[in-house]
Amino acid sequence: MDSPTALFPFEKSAKPTILNKRILLTTFFLISFAFFFERSIEADNRVEDTPLSEIAPTQTLETHTGKITLKTFASIQKPRTLEPFILSTELESPSNFSTSPNDLAGSYGDFYLTPLEEKKIENEDKSLKTVRSWLVYPNNRGNVSLPPIPFRLESNDDKQTPVFIQTSPLFFEIPTIEAVGSVDDIKADFSPVKPFPVIWFVIVTICLTLVIAYLMLKRRNTIEEIATTQIPEAPYKKAVRRLCELKESRLYLENSDDFYSEIASVLRIYLAERFTLNAEESTTPEILKAIDSYPLSVDSLKSPFNVERDVSEEITPEQYKNVAFNTLKEQEIRSLLESSLLAIDLVKFARQPTAFDDASRIFEQIQKLINIGELLLNERIQQLKNI
Repeated sequence: MDSPTALFPFEKSAKPTILNKRILLTTFFLISFAFFFERSIEADNRVEDTPLSEIAPTQTLETHTGKITLKTFASIQKPRTLEPFILSTELESPSNFSTSPNDLAGSYGDFYLTPLEEKKIENEDKSLKTVRSWLVYPNNRGNVSLPPIPFRLESNDDKQTPVFIQTSPLFFEIPTIEAVGSVDDIKADFSPVKPFPVIWFVIVTICLTLVIAYLMLKRRNTIEEIATTQIPEAPYKKAVRRLCELKESRLYLENSDDFYSEIASVLRIYLAERFTLNAEESTTPEILKAIDSYPLSVDSLKSPFNVERDVSEEITPEQYKNVAFNTLKEQEIRSLLESSLLAIDLVKFARQPTAFDDASRIFEQIQKLINIGELLLNERIQQLKNI
């Protein structure tokens, strides 16, 4: 009979292979992520350490509480290639104004903007300086433009309407490549335009891989727990299974003395679990006496159910015991039980010589006893339920 583990696809011998595949897959995605991330970090480092210079006229706005100024800086005066550069703005306003959050990101004009860290600095005159920076990637060559960057400032005074100020539009000319001289020319002009979507794709792929691996591992553990859990087996199914295993064993084929001990165990455990008879610790005379001395109670089989008891309890333990013992009193069952137990005792205790025919006969008697007993017991229990 197949073992519980063999019924499931996750066998122990396959564990190392599955684990190795998962490790290799995860390592591959981690290396891919590191490759793209490193290239982006290199591009960032090349520009973040570059000094900034003002590239547009200062914008000013007079308010009743003070002057607002906006300056525009960049790490290059004029972009000549598709290499990224830093664009920065310094907004200086009275302390009673607050700047709206920065939501400028993505494609903007002929450029692609990635927000960097925002800084707020309080000056000695109690004015507030807000520094916003972006990593800017040119998307096109030729005449390109960066539209004005708007700022919205709100006063702490609820009666004061918001004020708006914006940078000057920026215009550049990035030379086009008329002819490609060599692969080195292409590499010299290469820039990782919009790398972050690729990085996020790699990050999401890694996360999904790890989640799937975790769920598969959890599912495998759950299946193994179910396979290894000792689920209580019904007495009749257990007896039939043990009889099938015993018939295919060498104990039965070789007519071994241990065969009689084993088949006696099958019968006694079945009687104990199914018929509430103390058969495992009793001798054959004690078992037969317990059956014969039990009162034949026909009335108890017809007693009505107690409607107030839990509906999950179909019949009372006393009713079940009455049905079980009266089933064992049936002439055919009582006769098979006595002849089987006495024949086994003669072999076990009196050392009576046996042949294979004796083992076959005892096996058939006990198999018949269990089948008839189970059938009759179920019929009587059902009759009792229908009363």
